[in-house]
Amino acid sequence: MNTAKVTSKGQITIPISVRREFGIFEGVDVRFFNENGRLYLEKDKERTEKEKKILLKSLCGSIDEPWIEPREISHDFDKKLEEWI
Repeated sequence: MNTAKVTSKGQITIPISVRREFGIFEGVDVRFFNENGRLYLEKDKERTEKEKKILLKSLCGSIDEPWIEPREISHDFDKKLEEWI
């Protein structure tokens, strides 16, 4: 089990292992909700354009395929992205 402390500003750091497992990186939106008195954090399922660009930038150099400019990406972006990650 991973734990985190809340800072005086109400912030927490999500452990790197959790961020990697759930694909949470800078710019990704998460939501908090209460279910039966338990607090949950959930990654928003909708990928925003900003999130897609951040993910592509973070993948640059880590994949065998040549860099693809965001404007060159076709409508099957999500399908290709899922293959890469």
